[in-house]
Amino acid sequence: DANALSFYVFSNTDLTNPTKMIIKGLFTPTGGSASIVYYPIIINHASGYNTVNGSNTPATGDSEISANTIYDLEVTIAGRGVDEPYMPLEPSTATVNMTVTPWGKTTQVVNIQ
Repeated sequence: DANALSFYVFSNTDLTNPTKMIIKGLFTPTGGSASIVYYPIIINHASGYNTVNGSNTPATGDSEISANTIYDLEVTIAGRGVDEPYMPLEPSTATVNMTVTPWGKTTQVVNIQ
């Protein structure tokens, strides 16, 4: 996908400070003035706006990040976000479909001559 972005994060099992992807944008309602809003999305968290699919191997708990795992997020924004990145996101403002899979193994062939 031409719009796909990638980023790397370290493992995280601290549920009081879960890993988030925060989308920052300018929201302009019809007939209103623009304001900066945020869409804080907790990675690997099933909620009213996040759906988690996939094998989630190695097994992790809700909101935990495993090493060597791909968290593929597809985000659809449908409304105004929140005023600060630490605020909880309302389910009606964004929909996140997240697929969790382990990294695939790869082989390397080395020819020494």
